Amino acid sequence: MKRALVSGGGIAGLTSAYWLRKFGWEVTIVEKAPRLRTEGYMIYFFGNGWRVAEKMGLINEISNIKYPIENLQYVNAQGKPYFTVPIKRLKKAFEGKFIYLLRSDLERVLSQAAIESGAEVRYGTEIKELHEKTQSVEAEFDDGTTREFDIVVGADGVHSKVRTIVFGDREKFDHHLGYVASAFHVPKRREVEHSYKLYQEPNRTAGFYPVSEDVMDAVFMFDYRNCKNTSFGEKKKVLLDVYKDSGWIVKEVLENTPEEKISFFDNIQQIRMPKWSKGRVVLVGDACGCLTLISGQGASMAMLEAYVLAQELSKHGLDHQGAFSAYESFLKSDIEKRQLQAESFAGIFVPSTRLNLLFTRWRMRLVFSRVLINHTAKMLTGKLLINER
Repeated sequence: MKRALVSGGGIAGLTSAYWLRKFGWEVTIVEKAPRLRTEGYMIYFFGNGWRVAEKMGLINEISNIKYPIENLQYVNAQGKPYFTVPIKRLKKAFEGKFIYLLRSDLERVLSQAAIESGAEVRYGTEIKELHEKTQSVEAEFDDGTTREFDIVVGADGVHSKVRTIVFGDREKFDHHLGYVASAFHVPKRREVEHSYKLYQEPNRTAGFYPVSEDVMDAVFMFDYRNCKNTSFGEKKKVLLDVYKDSGWIVKEVLENTPEEKISFFDNIQQIRMPKWSKGRVVLVGDACGCLTLISGQGASMAMLEAYVLAQELSKHGLDHQGAFSAYESFLKSDIEKRQLQAESFAGIFVPSTRLNLLFTRWRMRLVFSRVLINHTAKMLTGKLLINER
C-alpha cells in the first residue's frame, strides 16, 4: 500500500487524508497542536467546498450546526444598524447551499471523517526534517522518530514548516495585504443580540457575533500601518493602541479581555508560489495558495485542492510527479485569480478614509440588496471547478 504523510490537521490536511484513504493510500497525519482545535473565527461555507462535502456525505452533519445569528448588520458608533441583511436572503441566493460555522466546527467534522476512513492522526507532533531518497521520503519528527513515506503532503497552513524545509525562506512567497486580523471568544453582550454586527472606521473594523447564549466572538481587522506598537508579542497592547479612541463597544470589549484569551492574531497575507510541488513533496491549501479570510473561500478551496490532488494520484498510479503536475495545472490559475479578487476586496473590509467608508456603505447596500444578491452570490462562488471532475 502506498504511504502518505500529511503535515497539518486542519481543513486541508484532514480532507487530504480522507480522500487519499478512499483511493487506497495508507495515511499518517501529524499536527503540532496537542489536540483538535476549538478556537477559530466564523467562516461562510459554500461553493466548491460545499460540493466536496456532499461527496464526502457530510452535508447533513454540517447543516445541523446552528448559531443564533439571524442578520448581518452594519452599525454606527451608537450601535444602531444603518442596513441589515437577513441570513435567509443569503441562503436563498446560494440556493440553500450555504452555511456559516466556526473553522473549528468544520475541522471537527472532517477529523471524524478522516479517522473513520482509517487515517492515523498524531497530535503534538511536527516534522523536523525531510530527506528525499530514490523511492521514498524519510521524515524525521520532533519526538526523535523517523519513518519513510512515498509522498509528503504539506497542509500546514500559511506558516507551513514543510514549505520552509523544502522550498526555502517563507519570505520569498509571502504577499502581505497590509492588514492584521485578530479573533477570540469573549462574554456575550446584550448589544449584539442575534446578529453579526460590523462596525467600521477609517483603517479599522470590528465585528461581533453570538456563538451561544453566553459567548460571542470578537473579530478585528486593521491597517498595520495604523499600529504604533509593532511587537506582536503583546497582542492586547497592539489592539488597544489601534482602537484606543474607537466608538461603540469596541474599546470596552478589548479592555475587559485578558491577553491569554486572544487566540488568533496574525498578518493577513497570501502565499504566492511559482510551483506547488518539488520531488515527492506537494503543498495544499494555505501552504501554497492562501486566499486569506478576506476571500471567504479559503476553506472551500482547500477542500477542493485536497480532493483534486487525491484524484490525480489515483489516476497516475506510481507517477507522483505527473499527478502533482496535473493537480497544479487544473487549480493554480483559478487560485491566482481568486487571490487577486480577495486583494481587491481588502478596501471594503477596512476602508482607508472616511470618504471610502461612505462609499463602502453605499456599495454594501447595493450588493446585498434583493436586486443584486443573486449576482453577488455567483461572483463570490466563482467557477464551480468541482463540476469538471
